[in-house]
Amino acid sequence: MPVYSTEKWEIWYQDTFDRQTPFSMDAYGSGLAKGLAELWARHLFESVTVDGQEGFSRFWLRWRDENIFILGDREGIKRLREWLYSHREYSKSSSALDTTPALLNIIVRAHIHLIEQAKTTEHILNLAAEADDPIDFEARLDTLINH
Repeated sequence: MPVYSTEKWEIWYQDTFDRQTPFSMDAYGSGLAKGLAELWARHLFESVTVDGQEGFSRFWLRWRDENIFILGDREGIKRLREWLYSHREYSKSSSALDTTPALLNIIVRAHIHLIEQAKTTEHILNLAAEADDPIDFEARLDTLINH
């Protein structure tokens, strides 16, 4: 799997409560894996409520003149939020540093795999919805990545 370690990315933010607020760049850097980790962290913590509903923040990653969104199963989103932030439910930060890093890393690897196949995050979120627990989910992601 290519690393994409030198490629630039930006994370953009939209306030969906106040539609008059202009879009703003929330983060930027190099390395697709790092950008995707930050996108997942922000999306799951700020765009999804604890009960899995849509929040008032929307994030996307700008990479190679493309916009990358996290879209898919609501139950999968709810579970991923719980699994990644259960130990820090009341964190003030949505940084990737505040998540469960091992799980976030395999999600990012799976997301890169899907990007290379021109597929969406729907596959990741479906696996999360079907999984019994985070360990089962990681095994499912590993199968996705390696097949």
